[in-house]
Amino acid sequence: MKRRPRGFTLAEVMLWIALYAVLMSLSSVIIVYMHDAWRKGGAAIEEASALLAGLDRLGRDARAADERLDAAGTYRGGPACLILRVPGEGTVVYRVESGVLLREVIAGARRETTPVGRVTGFRFSPADRGTGRFVEAVVGGRRGESRYRFYLMSGGTP
Repeated sequence: MKRRPRGFTLAEVMLWIALYAVLMSLSSVIIVYMHDAWRKGGAAIEEASALLAGLDRLGRDARAADERLDAAGTYRGGPACLILRVPGEGTVVYRVESGVLLREVIAGARRETTPVGRVTGFRFSPADRGTGRFVEAVVGGRRGESRYRFYLMSGGTP
């Protein structure tokens, strides 16, 4: 009886190495795509969080406002521009420019502009439907519109 040698042949080892290389290359591509998706998702979450913080600031400004103005300097109030007179800060203008919602504070000669967040659509609607005076901000996104209602607590004109 002839004894068969133990182990793998060179062809079997090379086949397994080739198969392992193919599997590793496929898994590395999958890992790269997963990393990109995770990074983009994180950026989208940060952008949405910044926008929500900015809308919270808009709400605080609306509640503190003496009144809603029709014009301030070169700005005219309308669907894409909200002008408020806020005690202690001056005139606060919220406007959309190139898809970015901006908050601009005008106090005398001082002007300070801060980006609130990126929006796909934004409009202010004056409203008084018997429930109190408020401003409605509509933010458009990929999944439709979100409405945010900010009450003018001081009873200024919406």
